[in-house]
Amino acid sequence: MAQVASDGPANNEGLFRDEFFWRDHYAWLLEQGYLLRPRYRPGWRPSWAGSKRNPDKCEDGRSTLYTTVLDAFRRSDNVIVAIKRLSKSRHPSEVGIAQIFSEPSLANDPHNHAVPVYQVLDPQNADDKDVTLLVMPYLVPFDTIPFDTVGEVVEFVRQLLDGVKFIHDHHVAHRDIMASNVMMDTSIYPEPPHPIFKDRSYDFQRKVKCGTRTERPVKYYLTDFGISCRLGRDDKNPRVTPIMGGDRSVPEYKRSTEPQNPYLTDIYCLGNIFRTQFLQPYANLDFLSPLVRPMVQDEPAARPTISKACSDFEEILTATPKKAYRSRLVPRGENPVVGFFKACRHAVRTAMYILTRKPALPTPKPASVEVAQPVASRVSASPSVIPPPPVVQTPSQGSPSAPLSGAPRKKGVRPKGKATATAPTKTVVPKKAGRGTSTTTATSP
Repeated sequence: MAQVASDGPANNEGLFRDEFFWRDHYAWLLEQGYLLRPRYRPGWRPSWAGSKRNPDKCEDGRSTLYTTVLDAFRRSDNVIVAIKRLSKSRHPSEVGIAQIFSEPSLANDPHNHAVPVYQVLDPQNADDKDVTLLVMPYLVPFDTIPFDTVGEVVEFVRQLLDGVKFIHDHHVAHRDIMASNVMMDTSIYPEPPHPIFKDRSYDFQRKVKCGTRTERPVKYYLTDFGISCRLGRDDKNPRVTPIMGGDRSVPEYKRSTEPQNPYLTDIYCLGNIFRTQFLQPYANLDFLSPLVRPMVQDEPAARPTISKACSDFEEILTATPKKAYRSRLVPRGENPVVGFFKACRHAVRTAMYILTRKPALPTPKPASVEVAQPVASRVSASPSVIPPPPVVQTPSQGSPSAPLSGAPRKKGVRPKGKATATAPTKTVVPKKAGRGTSTTTATSP
């Protein structure tokens, strides 16, 4: 169900108070080139109104869990993006730090796992002086899809270690590394999923069946630099005043308010993800214990630096037989009968991976990243015309395009061909009155 604000719904439109911002800025965001879903359109009428349909099964029936981040359709190239609303007074450094890793010299570095910022929007109405919007890639939580093999977990660990080392090498401490701040791209899906109903397409017209990470390698990202800090280039043992992040188990925050080394706090939080998400639930990942155990020491000085942790990880990789990465993950306490049937199914899948030459460590191919644009000019959010939503189309193989939204598809008729993660999409977007329509071809951000 939707996350209800403390004072609950406040109007008969069915929106929660936290969603009012997006409804009130729908028109302004449209001027900037970003189209929100129908739920946030001014004058929206719930699709289930006057019927017996269950709102929880309607595209516009539920709010996102975190209303500070909302998905949007970028009209210039038909790409789905995420827009984050932040308070400049509460997080004065977030924009600057996030943009560091979106600079041209760093954006396409394969070691960079900081979420890129495509654009910074600065709405400047009277009530928006403290608001900044960051346009970023459309991502999903890293654990949306279960991990299947040991190699998939090892690749996750590798990317996270690589990403934290990259930001530390550029003198930034994250200070809020936790499971909910680690995301992955949507390449594991044949097309971007709906932000709430992950088994549905973004336009809610089809079911989407995701693959495995071995079949479709993903890239993981560190997000939310709200309490991050930039440290001195030559400061080998920095000290900053603690700020409690999402991981409440950090030992040094429990016993002291004295300044602490934020790099070592990052090490603990990262190791705690590995421990709680993988080592504790699964029985065949104990070979990672020599890496994780030092990272989660109570005493900060006993923890390794990120460079040392990366070095330890490489030693583990060298010592581990490559065939071990093909093994399926075995939950602790798994029923032997259930385990037997899972093992048989996994053997067949593994044979297919080997025949199709899928690597046991599913490393994604490097992809170019957009560079952040300057802050948008300050304009009024009051357009006179609000156009209807776009009609998204995906060309099928050797046949005319089949509609994905807009007019309903006839019952029993399915489009030919299969959608792929890299298939270009075409969108016909009605312009404002007096203007024609334009058609563009999508490219991945």
